[in-house]
Amino acid sequence: MFNIQCLKLAAFAVLFAFSCTTKNPPLPFIGEVDFDEKGDTIQHSIPAFSFENQNGKTITNKDYEGKIYVADFFFTSCGSICPMMTSNLSKIQEEFKDDSEIALLSFTVNPKMDSAKVLKAYAQKYKAIDGKWNFCTGEKYKIYRLAQKGFLLISPEVDVNDSSQFIHDERFNLVDPKGRIRGSYIGTDSAEIEKLINDIKILKDEIHSSE
Repeated sequence: MFNIQCLKLAAFAVLFAFSCTTKNPPLPFIGEVDFDEKGDTIQHSIPAFSFENQNGKTITNKDYEGKIYVADFFFTSCGSICPMMTSNLSKIQEEFKDDSEIALLSFTVNPKMDSAKVLKAYAQKYKAIDGKWNFCTGEKYKIYRLAQKGFLLISPEVDVNDSSQFIHDERFNLVDPKGRIRGSYIGTDSAEIEKLINDIKILKDEIHSSE
């Protein structure tokens, strides 16, 4: 009996030590890979952008440098998936409301209707925190081009300069402090939202462990 008990204790100690030292693997990078002159890997990253937010303030990619953020594309008059998507982003905001390293970024795909004033009312409806969650509007082709070339949410074959295009996607993108996409999630799926919240924590640990 003594030997069996000792073996159980030893096994538990090994398991405990393993669980304490094991870390989550780093999140993947999404997008095509390029190489610099030295042959070092260059991951796809979100290009420079500049749009007006719900407060009439100009928001650029520099406002998100050094932050982990979740981005989506929506429109305020959408009666199908957008309310659920925005509600789920509200849950993410609540989860990280006191964490200045985590932010949210929503782009309207219907800028003709979604002025800064309209976005302001929408942001207030979902209790968006100013400075943490921006709702952006601007020229349609620029928004669509960013969705296509930057966030990889529109097929490369689509002509985003065609004004007749109306494209909407239910995915959320998780972006790291260097502007690289680290995850894509279905914004209407509760299990995906839980995974996104967990991945944000994993990504934050990854960033701090490399500092």
